[in-house]
Amino acid sequence: MKIIWRAGIALAITTGLLTALPSAPAHAQDEVLLSRDRHSWAPGLDRPLFDPTTHWVPGDVAESAFWVRNAAVTAGTLGLALNVDAEDRLLRTGIVRITARVAGSDWVALVPDGVQQRLDPSLPSGAETKIIIRVRYRWSADNSTQYELSPLNLRVTLTQSTATDHRPPTGHAHPPLPHTGNMIAGWLAPVGGLLIGVGLVLVLVRSRRPRRTGGDRG
Repeated sequence: MKIIWRAGIALAITTGLLTALPSAPAHAQDEVLLSRDRHSWAPGLDRPLFDPTTHWVPGDVAESAFWVRNAAVTAGTLGLALNVDAEDRLLRTGIVRITARVAGSDWVALVPDGVQQRLDPSLPSGAETKIIIRVRYRWSADNSTQYELSPLNLRVTLTQSTATDHRPPTGHAHPPLPHTGNMIAGWLAPVGGLLIGVGLVLVLVRSRRPRRTGGDRG
């Protein structure tokens, strides 16, 4: 797709490395292993989830995926949370929407309040599952989005789960997985702004095609 550089450059999305949560114990990063190809596994990913050369126009959608392995000795509930600043407009108003699912399951909306969304209720010890991330840029977004700066992160977690105990996990239950998790850090920033992480993921630009009316395309 040919890029049309205008005043309407809207948004750039970058993603950082997946790294262990600072609050997690030392062994936690080895209990959640990640992979892009299902062959090489590590506590983090070494490249972006999206092709840095991909260019979008409003209304487009992209998907990317990675694998998660439960390397702990017990089953775990797999969750994903989206964290953004209180002042963030792009995600809090739905200009940019992020959804996720594991293979074979329904899409789950990631709400920008840090609440864990359950993707897999019980991932067995040693099992692997594929997490698919979808990013959607609203068709009706206006020029003001080019000035937005939105720090965010996606957090992958694995918490203790058993077949007989369905109570919410507590800090005292089942020490093998007290707070296991990995974090995807990133930025939503104007093109040419401070892009941190491992590289440009998506560039959203305005096209020459006429803007449709009647709301969002999806």
